[in-house]
Amino acid sequence: MFCRVVLVPLTRTRSYGNVPKPHAVIYYSQRTTKRSFLISEAIRISDTAHGYKDTPGRISTKDFQPDGQAPLSSTDKPVKTQTPPRQLVDRIDQYGGSLENRCRFALEIVEEVVIEIGDDRVRIRLSPFANYKDSRDSNPSALGLYMAESLNKYGIAYCHMVEPRMKTVAEKIECPGSLVGMGKAFRDTFIVVGGYDREDGNKVVDEGRADLIAYGRLFIANLDLPKRFELDAPLNNSQICSSIDEYSQNRHRELKKQREMAAAAKEEEKKTYNSTTVGIAVSMVMKYADNIVKIEKGWLSVEEYEC
Repeated sequence: MFCRVVLVPLTRTRSYGNVPKPHAVIYYSQRTTKRSFLISEAIRISDTAHGYKDTPGRISTKDFQPDGQAPLSSTDKPVKTQTPPRQLVDRIDQYGGSLENRCRFALEIVEEVVIEIGDDRVRIRLSPFANYKDSRDSNPSALGLYMAESLNKYGIAYCHMVEPRMKTVAEKIECPGSLVGMGKAFRDTFIVVGGYDREDGNKVVDEGRADLIAYGRLFIANLDLPKRFELDAPLNNSQICSSIDEYSQNRHRELKKQREMAAAAKEEEKKTYNSTTVGIAVSMVMKYADNIVKIEKGWLSVEEYEC
């Protein structure tokens, strides 16, 4: 038994010039299987949404903004190691203060997009417990639960949440936080991500705590991750790969070659068996035909043939 596998939307820093290139097709097609669901990385919708080098963008600094401006934000409070943003609103209107107000903007966007393209084409990913770039919330459990319950109104395809143990991009820690309540509150497909392996991914699905499990670094390092999970095969170590895409492709080719060799050996064995079987059958037919000729010419009696 193994869970259905989801590829998380990863920031790959491979969109040179901030535009996805042809090799993105190769990257995603290599990971396409009957048992996987792939979520591509985001696309920025304006020049002010540019956040990282060679990516579609999210968090930003003046280095990525038009004319070197400070990035737009709801507050002018600075973030550690980042440029102080240009203040629009410091969350003192209908989008700030209370839990409902802080969730209002996200829910309004969901509503408008649902109206525009239909609820079956709308999905959302939330990280209520995140602490990346000073993005912590005062009550992440209440925040996540409120969003999960509120999203039911729109009938979107799925809600994708990041486990609280993933406080930062790469750091996995033990913590008391949980997504269980949020998963139970959301009535459609619930996807979780955050430091899972094969065993605990299966456990979460078996216990009904989530419908699907998403993987990031393991899927980068193992192009055929669903197949490896199915066979319980060894996994490439994503932590030691400096050029992880190239390393993964090489390991994938090795595993594919091994499978092809095994399949070829099996096919050869089958051919040998078939050839031997046919040879015996032909020999028996020829012997039978020869005996019939002998009987017709009187060289062999029927009694002798039957013996």
